[in-house]
Amino acid sequence: MAKVYVGNKLQLSIEMGEDVSSATAQKLHVKKPDKTTDEWTPTISSTTLLYTTTQDTDLDVAGRYSVTPFLTKGDFTGYGTSVYFDVYNVYD
Repeated sequence: MAKVYVGNKLQLSIEMGEDVSSATAQKLHVKKPDKTTDEWTPTISSTTLLYTTTQDTDLDVAGRYSVTPFLTKGDFTGYGTSVYFDVYNVYD
């Protein structure tokens, strides 16, 4: 992954490891480096991928981000495995 800077847009794909094409209510729960939280709405881009593109204001704090998928599929409602990435200040 290329270095991501504060204010950049990021195309994020999360491999879920199983077929999620019938999932509903999918969300990405985001924990920012300053401990604030956000929620992004992904699309299902193939049978096993959740996909989103961040907005200019989503990556507004430098540091490590935690993104945890959440969805409903059949009788299951819950979380997937978290992914992490770092965001840098422009002059770092």
